[in-house]
Amino acid sequence: MSKNEFVQEPPGEKESPAEQRAHVQEILGKISDVLFVSFASDGPTPEVNARPLHVKKLEEDGALWFMVSAGSSAVSEVRRSADTFVSGHEGRRWIQLNGRSSVVTDRAQVRALWTKGDDVWFPDGPEDPDAVLIHFTPIKAEYWDNSGTRGLSFLFEAARALVEGEAPRPKKGSHGEVHTP
Repeated sequence: MSKNEFVQEPPGEKESPAEQRAHVQEILGKISDVLFVSFASDGPTPEVNARPLHVKKLEEDGALWFMVSAGSSAVSEVRRSADTFVSGHEGRRWIQLNGRSSVVTDRAQVRALWTKGDDVWFPDGPEDPDAVLIHFTPIKAEYWDNSGTRGLSFLFEAARALVEGEAPRPKKGSHGEVHTP
């Protein structure tokens, strides 16, 4: 195998799809800020932009809401291409979501998600037309979780694999990939 080939993850214990969806929701529930990635251009080498955004709301289906400036590059890029990504981590847990975003200008929705902290960015309050929302709907989520006992188990598994000369077997819940229907 050349150095440029990816090593396939060896088979291990897997969570059921329902467990994986619950795992994604649990990780997302602990993350307050993420990197929101959108496309500034497309083509063979698309230009992507990533910026940190605060999660205003997490829905039961994993959808996320962000408040941004109407004049921001995030808004113009989402309007150009709804294909977006979100990445975040909490402690020893990481998550990456592929999805689609839309810009929401509805004042009732802005008011519903408004907090006092938003006054810093939008001093005219929730009626400020510059305050808009991005609604992100995930299509696919992938997570890696080495928190708590999973991390300890991984250390023991890595030591065993080193002694036996083979790749470590992932433990249940340490990695998952979820597709939305």
